[in-house]
Amino acid sequence: MKSICPHCKQEYPELPDEYQGMTLECSVCKQQFVCENLQAAQQLQPQMVQPYPQQQYGSYPPGVPPVGYPPKKSNVLTIVLIIVGSVLALFGIVFVFIFSALGDARERARRSSCISNMKQIGSAIMMYACDNREKFPADLHALKKNEYLTDEYVYACPSSKKKYIYLGKGLINGAAGGETPILIEYSDYHDKYVNILYADGSVRGHNLSRNYSSCTDLLTDLIPGLAGTKEGRTVLENARL
Repeated sequence: MKSICPHCKQEYPELPDEYQGMTLECSVCKQQFVCENLQAAQQLQPQMVQPYPQQQYGSYPPGVPPVGYPPKKSNVLTIVLIIVGSVLALFGIVFVFIFSALGDARERARRSSCISNMKQIGSAIMMYACDNREKFPADLHALKKNEYLTDEYVYACPSSKKKYIYLGKGLINGAAGGETPILIEYSDYHDKYVNILYADGSVRGHNLSRNYSSCTDLLTDLIPGLAGTKEGRTVLENARL
């Protein structure tokens, strides 16, 4: 009879029939295998139909799938989508930082412009006082009416477009100390930041820990001794108007 080693496929064409069912050792791979009659097994095995020739492309008989069917999904599109998504996410993060930096730069520029506006108003107030026996004007409209400062845009904050709050009504130039505020803006004009024009003509910026609902509270916190002087009480009274 004929048998074959299932491990190394070594054929043994001439083996005694009594070896069938016995465990033998292959002379080639030295592995043990059960001896079976290969010729009898081939006779009992049904005749296999020759498979249809495989082609990569072309027509196939009904029911015979082409080679590579179903098609394998390509990983190229997935990789491309991952790369594109990563690049877009990176650009998004960069744009957020850029826009944030630009916003901060614009706000700093507006603060500087706000300081410039207040200094121009302060110069106009001093000129008015020199021409009116050192008295500060009753309101900012007097500066425009008497043509000390006619530019409308100077009287408003560049950030909020709201008018400044005049505090110098009833004050005398020289009597009001350098720490007496005469022009201020609301704390919400800038984000927790406020510019104040003082009687000596200086403009100082102050960082705030919070936004205030009234100028009186803001001035009381920034200048604790303001209510202790006559000029300071006048300023606080003007802030309440």
